[in-house]
Amino acid sequence: MELLDPRTQFISYKSVYDWRYYLKSELLKKRNYRSDWSGRLLTEETGCDMHEGIVTRGMVHKSIWWSFLIYHEINCFLLLPEEHRIIPPSKEWCIQKAYERYGHDAVKGWYESLPFKVRPFILE
Repeated sequence: MELLDPRTQFISYKSVYDWRYYLKSELLKKRNYRSDWSGRLLTEETGCDMHEGIVTRGMVHKSIWWSFLIYHEINCFLLLPEEHRIIPPSKEWCIQKAYERYGHDAVKGWYESLPFKVRPFILE
């Protein structure tokens, strides 16, 4: 299974916005148009938010040269707007969901590949 990875695929996109749009549309297909949180159907009527759940945009300011690397399949979760806006899933829930979906080694490998000077947390 090839993961949607900005390191290998972002180059063909003009902006981070374009990459995020592509990533979200591809994740919708891969995840059968279902919310990662509730499993409910995601449609044009219900809407769909993409949540960066393990490493958030708040942890990596967009002015940092590598900020686009957080828009990776492992880190992005599809949610209904009401699941995202009130209280989004916790980092811990997102990590567990990613472990279930991709395996511990893949998640840890992605996280450790991010060039933080100081890691905001340790993955066990």
